[in-house]
Amino acid sequence: MNPSEVPDELRGVAPAAVRRFLEEDASLELLGHGQSLTYRVDASSGRYLLRVHAPVTPPADPEFFTVETIESECAWLRALGDETELVVQRPVPGPDGRHVLPVQRAGGDEAVPCTLLRWVEGELVTGRRSDEQAARLGELLAALQRHAERWKPPAGFTRPIHDRRAARNKLARAEGLVALGIVTADDAKLFARALDRTEDELAPLDDDPARVGLIHADLHETNYVFHDGFPRPIDFSCAVYGPWLYDVAECATHLHPDGRRALVEAYAQERHLADGDLRRIEGYFVASLIEVLGYHAPNPREHDYLREAAPRFAGFARRYLDGRPFLFGV
Repeated sequence: MNPSEVPDELRGVAPAAVRRFLEEDASLELLGHGQSLTYRVDASSGRYLLRVHAPVTPPADPEFFTVETIESECAWLRALGDETELVVQRPVPGPDGRHVLPVQRAGGDEAVPCTLLRWVEGELVTGRRSDEQAARLGELLAALQRHAERWKPPAGFTRPIHDRRAARNKLARAEGLVALGIVTADDAKLFARALDRTEDELAPLDDDPARVGLIHADLHETNYVFHDGFPRPIDFSCAVYGPWLYDVAECATHLHPDGRRALVEAYAQERHLADGDLRRIEGYFVASLIEVLGYHAPNPREHDYLREAAPRFAGFARRYLDGRPFLFGV
């Protein structure tokens, strides 16, 4: 991303935030602008990731951007770093001891929340993940969920809930792609029927406390890095209270069918899968794809990707509606 593309009112926010967090000289490298404006920060005390929590397009779920919600994300990251062997982006406290630092935008009184996280070393995987890498991802999901089950969040902890309302909100945004010629009217109807089916089949389970908890909810190929053969999770900004199996399904959507099998089998070694859970994973898989369409719909930079992906997503939805298993290939 070119630094000139940063909105004028945000250009001074990152340097000001770093000065207040670290109280030392540091260099900043702009990484991108999605849910947050992100920078790599290099200082004598180490390397960090700075997030300026100002989304590039109007968010589908504004509740993710409140100070309380972001502070709660940092609380889970801190607990994972303290209580497990997982390597995560440990949050850095600001001058007042809290992890969310409000910084004024230029030309106005509105402050934007900023967070500074320790940098996690590792490599993004380009291309197809190996079966061994996929299996390690299954183990990672199981480890995150085991911690979430036993962890006692602090008072005031709040994260959004992944429920039928959230999915319907994304579907409504995805339907706006029809007028742009990105999604066909027939595929839009197909997605709506598929989401209806997931609700019929999965809704009774979503209120079962044994099947829901705090999940990462966005463990795709740019949200983990591999170091010495093991994945390290990054970007917990979409963490929600939701079905354990949604976490598995969302990760599986980015894998080859053989990798999906390796992921699920490794996960099942750590977390019990009941009869019918493979079908349920497929339901969450399809719901996740529909949510991807809705999430990116307002962003013109993503429209070429969505135009290419929509027919493929429709193929999965069609097989799900027809009752033809697809998780491990056709």
